[in-house]
Amino acid sequence: MRPRGDARQRMAEAATALHVEVGRVSACAMAAFAGLPVSKAREVARDMERSGELERNGKARLPHARKPVLLYVPRHLKDAPQRCLAEITHSWAQTRLGN
Repeated sequence: MRPRGDARQRMAEAATALHVEVGRVSACAMAAFAGLPVSKAREVARDMERSGELERNGKARLPHARKPVLLYVPRHLKDAPQRCLAEITHSWAQTRLGN
């Protein structure tokens, strides 16, 4: 398996960081964060989607775009809010049962 290229590594870092801040992210936002041209970012996002690193999560209208843009979520963070809630609920239940 080939190692990740520089652009793909930067896009993965951008997707993770932006997802933590704002949730779903567009290729344009990842491009701005990673310092890549938008056309390259769209290409890399498409490749990352094909390989399973990113997952489509709807569309949004941006003020500067004529058409809605695709929004992505990193696959490893897709279920993070549900896991966090489950962990909190489990710890609360363990505390309540222990007392």
